[in-house]
Amino acid sequence: MKISNRVVQGTVVISIYGVIKRKDIEILLNKLHSYLEKGYRYFIIDLRHTRHSHYILGYRLSDFKRRVDSLGGRLSLVIASRYIIQILRLSGNDWTYSMSHTQKQALNGILKFRRGNA
Repeated sequence: MKISNRVVQGTVVISIYGVIKRKDIEILLNKLHSYLEKGYRYFIIDLRHTRHSHYILGYRLSDFKRRVDSLGGRLSLVIASRYIIQILRLSGNDWTYSMSHTQKQALNGILKFRRGNA
């Protein structure tokens, strides 16, 4: 797994490439929580270049999403693969309302959400 991250208009954008193994999930969640501790509340996780993920990712992202939602933030996923969607749905979370096809679409959704909550 390779991760690239950047901040765009106050939103943390994390792109994940390759295969996400169980041990990689902790690395990803530690990175997300470090941004949360710095005060960021808006996140985009781009999984378009992810070929496979351990099924625990859905559960851990669900927990993180609940925390972000409770703080008034937003988590959006960018997914192109039905296979990755199926793996995430193993957590019991539908994710339909959190998904976008591109980073630009996800960022526009978050910016619209922020304007509505300002």
